[in-house]
This record gives sequence, structure tokens and C-alpha cells, in this order.
Amino acid sequence: MNYLYSGIWFVVAVLLYVRFRKESKTVYLLSGYFTFMGFWWLADEIFPVDLLKGTYAWILRGVSFVLVLCLLLIYLRGKSKKSTSQESETDEKTTVTQESSEK
Repeated sequence: MNYLYSGIWFVVAVLLYVRFRKESKTVYLLSGYFTFMGFWWLADEIFPVDLLKGTYAWILRGVSFVLVLCLLLIYLRGKSKKSTSQESETDEKTTVTQESSEK
């Protein structure tokens, strides 16, 4: 069954990279993570060590946690840039309407 999970992780990684790489740089990060997960599940199936319990599980959780933090920071940075650009656009519109109303 782990072969199926591994294959799904690889397929998702390739689809993200091929279809959405021009949309955002976060796709590279997600695609790399899904590739990592594919290798992790494949290694869990191939090797006799259980990579989903004990110390190895904490390593997997740590990598996942760091990824979520990075994605959250990228999202918040993009959201703040978007809001500042929208504010500057509204400021420009109000100054243009004020100038036109003064004439």
C-alpha cells in the first residue's frame, strides 16, 4: 500500500511542477516537499526500519512544520504586498478625483 502512497506523492509533485510552475514560486517548494514525501514513503516500504514511528516520525514532522511555516510566511508577505499595492491604487484614484473636482 505504501507504494501507492509514494506514487501519489510523486504524481502530485510532477503535476504541480509541470502545470503551475509559472504561477508562483511556492510551487517549487511544494513540489520539492511532495517529492521528499514520495521518497520517504518509498523508503518506508523498502527498508526494514519503520520511518513513520519514533525518531524518524519526528524528523518527518519537523520537516513538515518548517514547510508550513515557510509557506505561511510567503503567503503573509504576498498578502501584505497586495494590500499595500491596493492602498496605493486607491490613493491615486482619490487624488485624481479630487483634482478633477477642483477644476
